[in-house]
Amino acid sequence: MTIDKLSAIVVDATPDLGAEQRIRMAMQIARERGASLTAVCSAWPKSASLAEALTPSSLHMMTEEQKLREALSEMRSTFDRLAQDAPERMNWCDGIADPRVTLSEGVLADLIVMGVAGASKLAQADPVDVALTTGAAVLRLSTKPPQILRRALIGWKDGREAGCALRAALPFLRHAEAITVLGVGETVTADCLEAVQRYLAAHGLDARRQHLPASGRSEASVIAEYAENEGVDFLVAGGRAQGRWKERVFGGVTQDLLKTDITWVLAN
Repeated sequence: MTIDKLSAIVVDATPDLGAEQRIRMAMQIARERGASLTAVCSAWPKSASLAEALTPSSLHMMTEEQKLREALSEMRSTFDRLAQDAPERMNWCDGIADPRVTLSEGVLADLIVMGVAGASKLAQADPVDVALTTGAAVLRLSTKPPQILRRALIGWKDGREAGCALRAALPFLRHAEAITVLGVGETVTADCLEAVQRYLAAHGLDARRQHLPASGRSEASVIAEYAENEGVDFLVAGGRAQGRWKERVFGGVTQDLLKTDITWVLAN
């Protein structure tokens, strides 16, 4: 994918404190690239007990369903206000449903823009789950205000996931003033980092490489600490290389990174 080939973007418009900022950023990217944008808004209770309460005979159901519909309506009003300059390229999709279901709209997207999990009172989809189920690149925004992209960090680990994330990140890396390819621990060699450096150079991007010891810490903690110390604006990381089952049992670098509030995370 090149910078000129972002043609379809999906933004997760699940109601939360960062939803308007997220929609604004997705619209900005869509306008800059001449892409269409679909906002997918889901309202679904976090607790299973509430979902079970939504039965035809339940008075409580009507009250809770009304709250969900009001949340959808409020977000629709926000979207319409922000999209008034280019309504023909901006689409809306909503429903009282699990966001993992409604975000299946992203299966034909080049990019899905999401927020930080846990920032909503309603159920939210996991960014890496969405990347894995749709095959699309996922751009996860932090809770901080958007900033100009200056310093990009590629957390490299040999594997399909890292390669997919890197290719998907190329449109954004072209705007970075500085790019660092970072490897952590003995599983990443200097030759691997040099190969990534050459790949970026072939795409007209100048990057430096850095290798750090794990020193008994997790790769994620080393990467997150480096990103914070260096003022990184954008982090590129591959999705769960261990596989979903192992990730749930043992944890993993991607999930640990998603718990941080680094300004950008792009995972695929």
